[in-house]
Amino acid sequence: MKKIFLISLIIVQSCVAFAQDYCENDTIVREIQFPLTEYDTETVLYYFNNEWIPLAYGNEIKADSIQSAEIKNDEYGNRAVFFTVSPGYLEYIKAENRKYLINLDPRCEFPGGNGKLKEWINENIRIPEGFKGSERVLVEFTVHPDGSISDAKIYRRPSENEAVNQEALRLVNALPKFRVKYYTPQKKNLHFTLPIRFKEPGAIFIRGKESQDNTHKQDSTSHDNVNEPVVLVNPHMNPYYLNGGHKGFNNDLYAILLKTAPVSQDSIKGHAAVSFIISEDGQIDHNTITVDRNRSVPDDYLKAAIEAVKKLGKFEPGKLNGTPKRVRYIIRIDYPVPLDKINAAE
Repeated sequence: MKKIFLISLIIVQSCVAFAQDYCENDTIVREIQFPLTEYDTETVLYYFNNEWIPLAYGNEIKADSIQSAEIKNDEYGNRAVFFTVSPGYLEYIKAENRKYLINLDPRCEFPGGNGKLKEWINENIRIPEGFKGSERVLVEFTVHPDGSISDAKIYRRPSENEAVNQEALRLVNALPKFRVKYYTPQKKNLHFTLPIRFKEPGAIFIRGKESQDNTHKQDSTSHDNVNEPVVLVNPHMNPYYLNGGHKGFNNDLYAILLKTAPVSQDSIKGHAAVSFIISEDGQIDHNTITVDRNRSVPDDYLKAAIEAVKKLGKFEPGKLNGTPKRVRYIIRIDYPVPLDKINAAE
């Protein structure tokens, strides 16, 4: 009787520790997604005849089929439950387990939940002195099984501003330990990429689409699908191109490109997103023109696009509470030059 009680207690405690929500057949078994606590990171592992088997919560282990049970560390140093069962019952457990698709991916998150990560970054980031505009830097790093972080490095394209790169690395290296929960005996390092956004202090950033009239109503657009001039955060009134609004903007931009782009531009098919800041006086700040996205556009065509932006006319500046503000704009530039957008100004 004492043996049965002990085995039942082990199973109950193990199931509580696993606490998984599951369905049979084509549904993956997943842990209920609450923010991880330190206690939650401790995973109970099950061994049957010294063979690890990932149990789905709800699988019944019959107490009278267990010959012995012992709690000890496995070869990887994990606290585990070791059951001894008959070979026939071991095959039964495996057959029952095959009815479920069990998610064994490790879970890793910032203390308090990943929603707290953005708050931590906003509280701890140090914008470099003299920084202008808005820029995103990707930092790749490693999270170890104990939650510690190492090997932070800039991923893909570093910023041309070295102070931005150094601050992004400092920020990631200063992150507190993450909370990591594993569902397998062998715990491997995890690799992540974190975007760090730098914004010019005091600048207004909006995301929206310029309308064809002077009301400038907002319409959210992603960077990878930039079909209209867009900006990043919403003022009361978006910048307005004085030479014909949106249609006039396209007319001037592509008319300049048609004259300045390499003569073989008809053979190029691609697009790029180019951003710049429109200052309080409505002029484009040439020092802020950058290529945010590039889809198959060669470098010489990108240079032609940047030069074309420099030659554009004046805007009515974006305003917040009636006061002109610096506003970042993002435009999509297509190659070959879309001739239907030239001479389209009203």
